[in-house]
Amino acid sequence: MTIADKMRETEQFNDPEQWRFDGEQSYTRDQWLDLLPTTSGLTQLHPDQPAEILDAVGGAIDSFDGRFTMN
Repeated sequence: MTIADKMRETEQFNDPEQWRFDGEQSYTRDQWLDLLPTTSGLTQLHPDQPAEILDAVGGAIDSFDGRFTMN
């Protein structure tokens, strides 16, 4: 059962709408490494723990010529 189904069951809401936003965003290595700690599970780690993960992610991005595009 979906959240939309649960909403319908309550009869307290109009039928939910599904919105979709298609798009792409290109990121450089530095842009992604600046963004990653603010939007991921890294926010839950002790401050000294993300460095190893960011180094590994940076290396992966470097293998794609330092940039990638995300849908």
